[in-house]
Amino acid sequence: MKEFFGADMLVLSGVLAAMLIIVLVVVVFLGLRNRILVKLAIRNIPRRPAQTTLIVVGLMLSTTIISASLAIGDTVTGSIRGVVLDGLGYTDIRVRAPINPGDALSDNYLDASALQSVLDQTSGDSRIDGVLPQIRETLPVLNQDSNLTEARMQEAGLDVSRGLGFGDITSISGEKIALSSLASGEVLLNESAANEIDANAGDTLTVVTPTGRQDFTLRAVVRNGDLAANDRRLLMSLTDMQRVMEREGQVNRIDISLTGGREGPAADSKAVADYLRIAFTDAVIAGQLHDALNRPDIIAAIKARIAENPGNTITGDTKKDLNDLVSELESGTRGSDRFRALVANNQVVGQVLAAVESAGLTDQLLPLSRQYVQVVVLGVDELKQDGLRLAALIGSVFVTFFTIFGSFSIIVGLLLIFLVFVMLAAERSNEMGIARAVGTKRRHLVQMFTFEGVAYSIGAAIVGTIAGIAASRLLVVLLVSAVGTGGEQDGFTISFSVTATSVVAGFSLGLLLTLATVGISAYRVSKLNIVVAIRGLPAEFQPSEVLPLVRRFQNLGIALISPVWQVYRIVTFFKPDRSIVKDILFLLIYLIVPVWVGRIIFSLWHLVSPYFGTGIPQIVFGLLVAISGINISNAFLFMMGASLSLVGIGQIARWWTYRSGMRRSLADRIGFSLMGLMVLGFWALPFDALDWLTGELGGGIEMFVLSGVWMVASAVWVLMYNADLIAYVVQSTFGRNRTLGPILKPAIAYPTSSRFRTGLTVAMFALVIFTMMVFSILNNAGSDIVDTPYKANGGFDVRAETSADLPITDLRAAIAASPTLNPADFSVIAANTDLPAQVRQVDASELRFLGAPVRGVDENYLRTTEFELSHYDPSYLPAGIDVTDRRAVARAIWDRLAADPTLAVVSNTLLAVPAGGGGPAGFGGGGFRVEGIVRVEGTGIVRVQG
Repeated sequence: MKEFFGADMLVLSGVLAAMLIIVLVVVVFLGLRNRILVKLAIRNIPRRPAQTTLIVVGLMLSTTIISASLAIGDTVTGSIRGVVLDGLGYTDIRVRAPINPGDALSDNYLDASALQSVLDQTSGDSRIDGVLPQIRETLPVLNQDSNLTEARMQEAGLDVSRGLGFGDITSISGEKIALSSLASGEVLLNESAANEIDANAGDTLTVVTPTGRQDFTLRAVVRNGDLAANDRRLLMSLTDMQRVMEREGQVNRIDISLTGGREGPAADSKAVADYLRIAFTDAVIAGQLHDALNRPDIIAAIKARIAENPGNTITGDTKKDLNDLVSELESGTRGSDRFRALVANNQVVGQVLAAVESAGLTDQLLPLSRQYVQVVVLGVDELKQDGLRLAALIGSVFVTFFTIFGSFSIIVGLLLIFLVFVMLAAERSNEMGIARAVGTKRRHLVQMFTFEGVAYSIGAAIVGTIAGIAASRLLVVLLVSAVGTGGEQDGFTISFSVTATSVVAGFSLGLLLTLATVGISAYRVSKLNIVVAIRGLPAEFQPSEVLPLVRRFQNLGIALISPVWQVYRIVTFFKPDRSIVKDILFLLIYLIVPVWVGRIIFSLWHLVSPYFGTGIPQIVFGLLVAISGINISNAFLFMMGASLSLVGIGQIARWWTYRSGMRRSLADRIGFSLMGLMVLGFWALPFDALDWLTGELGGGIEMFVLSGVWMVASAVWVLMYNADLIAYVVQSTFGRNRTLGPILKPAIAYPTSSRFRTGLTVAMFALVIFTMMVFSILNNAGSDIVDTPYKANGGFDVRAETSADLPITDLRAAIAASPTLNPADFSVIAANTDLPAQVRQVDASELRFLGAPVRGVDENYLRTTEFELSHYDPSYLPAGIDVTDRRAVARAIWDRLAADPTLAVVSNTLLAVPAGGGGPAGFGGGGFRVEGIVRVEGTGIVRVQG
C-alpha cells in the first residue's frame, strides 16, 4: 500500500519512526538524568504481574486496530495488484482509436496506415521491448465435445510474428508454446475458460461471429497470466481473427511492453506514453485548444479544482499534470509538446471539463469537448500504471474504512489508558503525597508516571503490532473460506500480504498515540495537593493552581523564541566551572520543529486555559472553525465548530450561575446538562436542516466518527451530572426491597462520588455499544432487499443477454427449440433492449450531450414488472387508487405506459427533484422532452426528440 489518508506510506512511516525516535531519545535522556525516578517507576511493573498484563492488553488496543487496518490494506492492494499484473502481463501501454468517453457512435478499429504509424514511432526505442497489434472482441464459444458454451468469451487475435517481450505462454503440462508456432485454425484456451466449457486439447471449438460460425481446433490449455490473462480467454492468430471479423488489415488495439519486467519502471511508462501522445495529436488543433483554454476564468476554475480536490479524485500524478497544464497556459507558449501530452491524457481532460462545469462555464463545455476529441489522433493509455494506481486507491479506501470504523475502538483504548493512569494515581495518592512532602516536584511525578507508561506502552505496541497482523491474517483466512479464493473461476485471488512500511507505521503511530495519552495522563495526575493526597480526600477538593497572566505571557514569548532564548541562556549563564552540555542539548531539541511547535501550543494552552470555565474561548474558536467550514463547504469543520460553540454556551451558563451565588454542584448540573442537551439536539437535526444557512456542505465517512464521539460525550455529560437524581429514583424504586436495598446504596455511592472515573468508564462502554449498534444496523441494511427482492429485480429471476451482432428475435421459440430447456419452466418471458445514446434536456442550461442509455421494453415487460417508482405524475393514476400503496401505484403507471407508447419513465438521477423523494408532492405537470443522438445500423447517426 502506497498511501494512508492521502499521505505516501514510505514518507509517513519514516516521519512517524523519526518522531518516535525523538520522543524515545528525550525519554531516555530524562531517564539517564534521573535514574532513581526510573527505578521508582519501573519497580511497580514486576510487583503486580496480573495488573501489568491487564494494562498492556488495554494499551495495545489502538496499535492492534491500526496495524490490522494497514495489513488489510496491504492485502487488498497486493491482491488487486496481482489481478492487474496477471491480467495485463507485460503490457504497459495501449494505443487505441480516439473514442470520446461515453461515446458509442464511432468505430474503434485502426486501419493499416495507423498501425504502421505506431510501428514507426516505436521502432528503435530502447525503452520498448515489444509491440503487439491485436483484435480483442467478446464472442460466444461452443465446445462441441462437451456441448458447453461461454457466451462472453474474451477472444484475442494476436500478431504471431510479434510475441517477443510479452512473456511466455505455458501449457498446463509445463510446455512452452511460442506464439509464432500457432497455426491457422488453431486456438489456445486459458485455464479459466477451459474449466468453464470443460475443454481439453484436441476439442473442436465453435466461435460464433456476426458472419457465422467458425470452427477451430484447441491446440492446448495454457496457464493463466501474461498473454493468457486471468479472465476467460481464447487466443488465436491475428490473421484468423481478421478473417472471422471481416476486418482485413485492421486492429482495434496495439499493446506495448516496456523493458524492466512485468511491473516496469513508472517513469519510463509515463515518458513513453507522453512521447506517443505528442506524436499522435494534431498540432494545429492543439494550438486552437490552447487558445480556448487560455482564459482567466478557465484557468481560475482549474486552480480551484486542484485546491478543492472534490472526493479526493485528483491523485498525485494528476495533480502535477494539472499544475503543469496551468503553467503551460500561463507561460504563453502556444501548443508546446508538453501541452499536447497533457491534453491527450484522459484523466487531465476529465478534470478540466469537470472544473469548467463546476465553475458554471457551461457555454464552453461543448466546444471544449469537441476540440478534445479532435486533437487526439490515436489514444494512448498507461494501462498498467493506471491499474496499479487503482489498486493502491482501493487499498487505501479499505484502510480508511477499517480505520474509521475501528476509530471508536482506538478512542476506547485511549480512554482506557487515561482511566488506567487515573486509577493508578488514585491507588498511589498517599505515596505521591508523601513523595511531594519530602521534596519531589510535580515534574518528578510526571516523569515517574511517564517512565512507567513508556515501559507499558513499548510492550503493548510490540504485542499490539503482532496481534494486529495476526488478526488481519485471520480475517483474510475467514474471508477466503467464506467467498473462496477466486483463482481459476473469476481471476481474482485473495492473498495475505503485509509490507515493512505498514509494520513500521502501525507500530510507530500506535506507540505515539499511547505515549501522548500517557503523557497527558501523567501531567493530570501530578496536579495534586500534598495534604489532599496524604489524607486521601476526593480529587475535587484539590485547588486549581493558575499562574499570573504576566507569567503566562512571558512563557508564551519564551516559547516563540525557544532556540534564541536557549542561546541567550548559554551565553548569559556561562561559567568556567559549569557544564553547558545540558543547555546545548536542549538547544538542539528546541531546533526540532515539532518540539518547538509543541512547546508553543503548550504555552498557548496555559495562557487561555484559565478562561475555559467562562466558555468564551470555546465560542470564539468554535465560530472561527464553523465559519471556515462554511467557506470551504466542509461539513466536518462546521459541525465541529458549531459543537464547540454550543459547549461554550453551556460553560457560560455554568460560570454565570456559579458567579450568581449558586452552589458549584448545581451550577455544574445546569451548565453540563445544557451543553449536553444542546449538542445532542444539534446532532439529531436532519442533514439538510441548516442548508439555508451553510449551503450544501461536503462530508465523508469521517462524519461518522465525529458524530459518534460528540453524541456519546454529550449524553455522558447529561448522565453524569444528573447521576444523583437517577440514583435517587432507583433508590426510591428498589431501595425498600430488603434484598436490594443494602446492595444498592454502596453500589450507587462509589460511582457517584468518583464522577470523572465513572464518566470515562461509561463513555468507553457507550462507544462500544454505539459501534455495535451501527454495525448491526448496517448489517441489516440489505434485509429489505432480501425480504422484498422484487424491489431489486422487478420480479424477474433470470436475465439472458444476447449480442447485437447475434440477435434472437423470438426467445420463447429459441427456448422451445433447445434440447435442454423447457418453456413450461418460465412463467413470464419479457424482452428489453438497451440503445446507447447521448442525450440532453431540451432548452436546458447544460447544452452538452451526456451518456444516457435508452431501454426499450415490450408490452409483456410492462404488464409484469414489479419495479416501484420514486416519483410520478398523479394525473396518470386512475381515480380512487390508494396512493399509499406503492406497488399499486407502480402497477397503474406501468399499465399506463403499456397503453400509451408516447410516455416514458426516466431514472430519478435525471430529475431536478431530490432522488429520495416520491409521490405527487411537488411533482407532475409540465413536459419532459429529451433530444439525443443514436446510431442505427445501416442509417448512420440520427437525431431524435421526444
